[in-house]
Amino acid sequence: MNKRFICIVMLGDNCLHKEEYKTLQEISDDLNLTYQQVADCSSGRPNKIFNNKFKYSPQIRIEKISQHIV
Repeated sequence: MNKRFICIVMLGDNCLHKEEYKTLQEISDDLNLTYQQVADCSSGRPNKIFNNKFKYSPQIRIEKISQHIV
């Protein structure tokens, strides 16, 4: 099975983590988040953990990798 998701964790302009994963469960295990938090983040749903106003809060982006590269 090919890698289907890319997860990027940014703190300001610094990239702390950038990796490709096969499943959302792998992302949740690697980042110590619940599966639901990862699923919410990947679908763009608001989540109080990711949408906070802390000064040093990381931004987590999870995107699906296109299966059809042109």
